[in-house]
Amino acid sequence: MNNAWFIKHRKNCNVSRRIFCFPYAGGNAATYSEWGSMLSEDIEVIAVQLPGRSSRLFELPFDNMASLVDALLPQIIPLLDKPYIVFGHSLGSRVGYELLSQLQLRNQPMPDCFIASGSRAAHLNDTSDRCWSHDDATFIQVLKELKGTPPEIFDNNELLTLLLPMLRADFKISGTYQAKPMKLSCPIQILHGTDDTEVTLDQLNAWQSLTTKSIEIHSISGDHFFIDSNKIDTLNHINRVINKSTQRRMSTNMATE
Repeated sequence: MNNAWFIKHRKNCNVSRRIFCFPYAGGNAATYSEWGSMLSEDIEVIAVQLPGRSSRLFELPFDNMASLVDALLPQIIPLLDKPYIVFGHSLGSRVGYELLSQLQLRNQPMPDCFIASGSRAAHLNDTSDRCWSHDDATFIQVLKELKGTPPEIFDNNELLTLLLPMLRADFKISGTYQAKPMKLSCPIQILHGTDDTEVTLDQLNAWQSLTTKSIEIHSISGDHFFIDSNKIDTLNHINRVINKSTQRRMSTNMATE
């Protein structure tokens, strides 16, 4: 796959379905580097690499959702030739929702399931402080308190300076994006950290307004970044989601034969 937007961490010869993984604000495709070895070999894990970070460090990051998704759409549509699942964590969940909304409007294939992890529903507004507009010192302190940025980055002033524009852009998208509610035709699974104080139960339940199916909320031990601290439980649940969607697809195919 020769595309800067997508990172595959292992080669799959016999792919039956794909899972597209969107990172949280300030994150990158490396978050999902171990997922391929923890899922079935026929599942192709595709981590989305947004501009302004890691292998795309010197590209201009997007600071608004509409432009980001407009750029992503023509890149991802050719990869929807197999059954797929979309996973997003925190901001990644909202990017995933907006992408799927635009795909649905264009009558493109929809996923077997959308997994929204660690996020308020995409149509709810952000009530937190507009941290991306603060001076560098204040913004950096906010990042430290959120504990989502590796501590070693704060010890490397040159690297931190390179990453600040991307971090500001991500947090601006997170703080300003509010989806126009559209009911997706796919089911939505909600993952939530048991110790996550950033997202309330009401904000999780609000995802029900964004699908024609029933949502399911599953709690995983950990704080807001449980996908990093508790990969095993996270991947075990995703495996269950994949198996369930496979069975549902098989039943549908048998019913139409």
